[in-house]
Amino acid sequence: MYGEYLLMRTERILPGEIRIPRDICALVQKAYDEEDDLGLSGSLYMDAKNQHKERRKGKKQEAKSYLLEKPSSKTIQAILDNLEGSGEKAAEAAVRDGVSSIEVLLMKMGEEGKVLFPGESGDESIGLSVTEVPDSVQGRKIAMERLKLPHTFCAVWNRDHTIRELEEKNRRQLAQWQMSPWLQGELILMLDSDGWGELNGYTLQYTFEKGLEYERKEVKDGGEGV
Repeated sequence: MYGEYLLMRTERILPGEIRIPRDICALVQKAYDEEDDLGLSGSLYMDAKNQHKERRKGKKQEAKSYLLEKPSSKTIQAILDNLEGSGEKAAEAAVRDGVSSIEVLLMKMGEEGKVLFPGESGDESIGLSVTEVPDSVQGRKIAMERLKLPHTFCAVWNRDHTIRELEEKNRRQLAQWQMSPWLQGELILMLDSDGWGELNGYTLQYTFEKGLEYERKEVKDGGEGV
């Protein structure tokens, strides 16, 4: 989410025709050059500019706890202590500008601990197990089942809880999978064999036709979806 400030500046500098990729670098640099107001003025622009500065200040403050100032043992230990319980994904989300995204690897849980790919049924399973480390071919294939969670789960007020819940479920269900070089540190969203699941107070359903849909668990009808 870029905000009104950058949208106003982008609209100001966009030419009638863009040559890709030749023009992109210069346009991006011009849009982000805060020393040049591009002839824009007025209360709407100044309000948007001030809001942009405040958002940047907030993001810098939020990211400070993850900055390594000096390579001393004390500083390194403090960083590790601060990350304990939140994990690498939470740190990544905190330092990104704007609304961060959370990527998961989407899988389904079949019968007797057998894991299915999103497009598989029980009869088509290649034999993935939650108690075994996937081999290189399997790990690479799992790592390709990447999906971005909807904005609701990634917003500032929600993302840490989303990540913590996924990490806790992964620790309980898929500890062996963290031994795979392809999957170490990844967040895996495990749905049931019919594509249903729960996350952070929402009921989820995944289909190839509609993607990942979600609604609050207390809502019976007319839920949200993406």
